[in-house]
Amino acid sequence: MNNRRSEAKLDHDWCNGLDETVLDSVSIDHAQTRNSLQENGRRISWSKLQQYERCPGNWLVENHAVFVNRADHTDDSLHAMPGTLVQRVWEAIINERIYRRDGLNESSALAAWAGRQIAALFDCIARPLAEQHRLGKDQWRGYFNTDAAKAELVALAEAHGLDPSLRYHLQPKFVRFEQLFKLHGGRDEFFAKLTRTFLPTLGAFNSAGLDLDGMLAETFVEARNGDNVLAGGIDFLWNRTRSAAGYFDDIATLADGYVMLDGKFQLGPTVDIGQLRFYATMLLLTYGKRPSRLGFLSYTAEVDPVRETVWRLG
Repeated sequence: MNNRRSEAKLDHDWCNGLDETVLDSVSIDHAQTRNSLQENGRRISWSKLQQYERCPGNWLVENHAVFVNRADHTDDSLHAMPGTLVQRVWEAIINERIYRRDGLNESSALAAWAGRQIAALFDCIARPLAEQHRLGKDQWRGYFNTDAAKAELVALAEAHGLDPSLRYHLQPKFVRFEQLFKLHGGRDEFFAKLTRTFLPTLGAFNSAGLDLDGMLAETFVEARNGDNVLAGGIDFLWNRTRSAAGYFDDIATLADGYVMLDGKFQLGPTVDIGQLRFYATMLLLTYGKRPSRLGFLSYTAEVDPVRETVWRLG
């Protein structure tokens, strides 16, 4: 295939489970799709692995297909938005040691701060669903790196009170506002519901013996496995090795016996222990270390948010 742009229907052999009426109405740019596959087709995350196992065609469409008409494909953060907001705020609380700030070292004050930041973060990154078609996916990923968008983010952050610790590594998220708030009982209840997750989670860390000084959040890890690159962000890691400042602040210091937790809004049948094994394998390949405990943490459980150890090595 040459490098000129070509339009073609998606090959139905790829598309187990995809809606053929949708596929018949769209076209992809083969050259750009091929380039995406060549550059990133061997980068494997847990979510992409699950996606491929369920439906290779869906994996292709969601991760690599470049559509001739951008409007032929829409990303909707309706269900992902709660986790995106909560985990991003936890990342700041832990990695930026927000809990050490004056006035925020008490759990209820920290939870209240988190609630304010969730609302501010949403107002800075949430966009109407249709706006995503104005630019391509890659352009949106680096959107806030452009000069104009940097100025836009500063103005939004100042207007909504977004803390400086949360003003980096952001990208717009697209959602149907009316449906999101309806799903959660209104805008105020949506943010209240997310805010209510923080105190139980802090209690869960405490009951599991995991101090925040020993934790890193949303730690991105890569590991080579033959021609493939395993990659993913780990929600929470606890390590007994600390820096001179008293924190676990460098993943390179990871020691045997670490604890890994993955946060979930629903601990239902789709939660797979294989995800924890996948992440632990990455850490073993990259740092040669093994965990003592791996578990799933429920952001919405009213009692005992940390499930007992679900898998143990050694």
